[in-house]
Amino acid sequence: MSDHQKNESCLIVLNPKAGAGKAGMIQTQIKEMAQNAFKQVDLVCTEGQGHATVIASEACEKDYDVIAAVGGDGTCHEVMNGMIHNDRPKSPKTVFSLIPMGTGSDLQKTIGAPKTLKEAIHFAANGETKLCDIGKCAASGEDGKTKTRYFINAAGFGANGDAARRSNKSSKKLGGTITFLSAAIVTAIKYKPVPVKIEWIDNDHTNSWEETLISCFIANGSYCGGGMWIGPKATMYDNQLDFTLVPHLGIHKQLMAIPRLYNGTVGEFPGITTCKGQSLRATPEQNKEVPIELDGELFGSLPANFSILPRILKIRSKWG
Repeated sequence: MSDHQKNESCLIVLNPKAGAGKAGMIQTQIKEMAQNAFKQVDLVCTEGQGHATVIASEACEKDYDVIAAVGGDGTCHEVMNGMIHNDRPKSPKTVFSLIPMGTGSDLQKTIGAPKTLKEAIHFAANGETKLCDIGKCAASGEDGKTKTRYFINAAGFGANGDAARRSNKSSKKLGGTITFLSAAIVTAIKYKPVPVKIEWIDNDHTNSWEETLISCFIANGSYCGGGMWIGPKATMYDNQLDFTLVPHLGIHKQLMAIPRLYNGTVGEFPGITTCKGQSLRATPEQNKEVPIELDGELFGSLPANFSILPRILKIRSKWG
């Protein structure tokens, strides 16, 4: 496959720890390959948590044509948050793209980003660009004040928030799927479910659900948790979020349901509810902590509001 250089500028935001350190070791090769596909290429390495958001925000102010994230879902999450400000794109012309090289690869599966370096760079320059929805979460912080953050692929709360906490503390040496699956199994056994009231709006119609909750998955894309297929009918450009509500089923049934998270049939399991909507409000029983995760990253706790920002971010990829 030969690349034809496009008249575009590209900033590569590279997490040097991604891929067990591989990304940092081949950053020169990545930049040289990108220079064959773009007119101008700059590369900046992240130096810690939150740095990718700062880099992407500054890049939007400089009107780069493309910002390419090199890393996993956490890097993508941070880059996207730097590209959005006050529910709008900081630079309407700037396109997000992904060069996958992380433990988690859920966004890569959703947007069809190629796994090989050469193909990923090719499609960062020459792939299809779609105007995509982004999720928004307003939640309670440790100080009790409401804080806001965006998610590009998926969010959730309950046991999946607890599983994200466990997996992020692990070394992830065994890869994303085994890491997240192990965390999910341990959480299914140890997590203490909390009564939660959930209300969601679908085309101006309000629906409600109130039970003891194990997990709620909120899908903008299709995958989360190292390959859990929680949005088999989800797209990133339909102005809808896909919700999966999992009540307390008992340990045995919860463990039986876990494989269905990976084959896209969890919604068919007895007692589990799936639905769609533009927003969701979740309120726990008083004084009970229910952790939230956004793209696999912990973010406060309930109560929280989740909503869709329709078609505000350009994403370029192979798409399928």
